[in-house]
Amino acid sequence: QIETNRTRIETMTAKYESDAEDLLKNINSFNARAENGDFADSASFYAERNELVARQNQLQNDFESLNSLISETNAMIQEYNNSVIEVGKLYDSVNSRIQEPATQIQD
Repeated sequence: QIETNRTRIETMTAKYESDAEDLLKNINSFNARAENGDFADSASFYAERNELVARQNQLQNDFESLNSLISETNAMIQEYNNSVIEVGKLYDSVNSRIQEPATQIQD
């Protein structure tokens, strides 16, 4: 499950970063056009603005989902690591009880 999540995290991160970069470019373009008065009317301005806001909200949702998956995976890794430590302690405990056989046999 950890490996599956790792792959999902990598895929989701790449998509998130690409979408964030694309949105930033679109926002910068929108703001430049707004400053220059390039919109024909307020309806077209608000239509495009609302689309950008919706994309921004979706990106925030994607970010939260990604963080949730990362947290879930980190918890799984911690649980796995704790299990490995416990197994190591058990092994050491069993190993410490083993005594070496006598090295010499008397004639």
